[in-house]
Amino acid sequence: MKTEYEIAEDFLTAKAVNKTDFIQWFRDGGGSHNIVNTNDSRYLRQLKTYVAERDGERPATLPRILNKHIHGIPAGAVYIGRGSPWGNPFIIGRDGDRKDVVAKYDAWIDTQPHLLARLPDLRHRQLVCFCAPSLCHGNPLRRRANAPVCEAI
Repeated sequence: MKTEYEIAEDFLTAKAVNKTDFIQWFRDGGGSHNIVNTNDSRYLRQLKTYVAERDGERPATLPRILNKHIHGIPAGAVYIGRGSPWGNPFIIGRDGDRKDVVAKYDAWIDTQPHLLARLPDLRHRQLVCFCAPSLCHGNPLRRRANAPVCEAI
C-alpha cells in the first residue's frame, strides 16, 4: 500500500490539477488505495497549490482568510485585525452593516499610500482576522495583494 506522500507524488507527476482529472486519475489506479477522498476539496486545493509552486507558477488558489479564534496566527500568516496596520477603522453598527464596512474599507484603502506600498507583504500569505469565514475586510486586501502585479493597485 502506498503512503499518502507517494499518492500525492503520483498525482503531481501526472499534473492532474483539476477535479475532473483528479477523479479520472484516481479511478485509473491512483486511487486504488482508498486513502484520498476525491470529494475532499481541501486536499485537492493543497495539491493544486503545490503543483503551481513546484512549477514556479502563481498558486492555483488564493490564500485563506483565517479566524484568529479558531486558527490562532499560524507561521507565515499575517494578522490584519484591529491593532494592526491593516485593521478596519469602520465598525459594524456605527458605520453600517458588515457589507457596508467592508465596502468602506475597500474604498478607504485606496487613500492609504503607505498601506498600498506594503501590499506585496501580503502576497501569497494567509490573512488572520476575527470575522472569517464571514465577509471580512481581508477579502479586498487578499484580492489586491494577489492580483497580477500590473493590477495590484
